[in-house]
Amino acid sequence: MGCLRAIMADSERTESLMRACAVVGEDHLIRMGGVMGKAAGYTCAECGYRADFVVDDFSYGFSGNVLTPVVCAEHGIVSASTGINVIHGGPPAHRKRKFPCPECGVISPRWNRKSCPKCGSDRIGSDTVIMFD
Repeated sequence: MGCLRAIMADSERTESLMRACAVVGEDHLIRMGGVMGKAAGYTCAECGYRADFVVDDFSYGFSGNVLTPVVCAEHGIVSASTGINVIHGGPPAHRKRKFPCPECGVISPRWNRKSCPKCGSDRIGSDTVIMFD
């Protein structure tokens, strides 16, 4: 229902929005608020671990390249490409659970944004947010 409201409100981007709904999933598109990507800095209050400017789940800018946060054993929390572009379409990214780390290429699980990869604490939270295109 949320995708339909977004499509009807902006008829010039109807085709692109329909593709985005299919690729990233309706709930992610609604949370992201359209075509601006969102990235945040996260800090763990327990151990001090820091991850700078990690994308939100299935975020994308005007280029349409879909990114998602993953936890790499070597590099920690990083923004990984899903290999999907919402402008050109693709398989549903929100159903996959692992994506390659951009630093080393190791297939890594998506980060849940709830636990610190270093100490396991649930005291990790965002302290900086930016929007990107």
